[in-house]
Amino acid sequence: MQFHPNELFLLYNPNTNAGKQTKALALDICSHINEIDATREKLSTTYWKEIVGMIGMNPDAMLDHSH
Repeated sequence: MQFHPNELFLLYNPNTNAGKQTKALALDICSHINEIDATREKLSTTYWKEIVGMIGMNPDAMLDHSH
C-alpha cells in the first residue's frame, strides 16, 4: 500500500452521520483524500495490518469490549 505524504487516508462509513461529518472535516483539511467506504470494500488482512500500523496502536486497544 503506497500513500503520498500530502494525501489523507480515510476509512469510514458514509451511511452514518458521523461518517458524513468525518468526510466533510477531511475535505476541509486536505483536498487529496484516499477514501475507503467501509461498507463496500472488503479489506484483506494485509490491508488491516497496514492500517493498524499507521495508527500505531495495539488492535486489542481499538476494540469496544462493552458489547
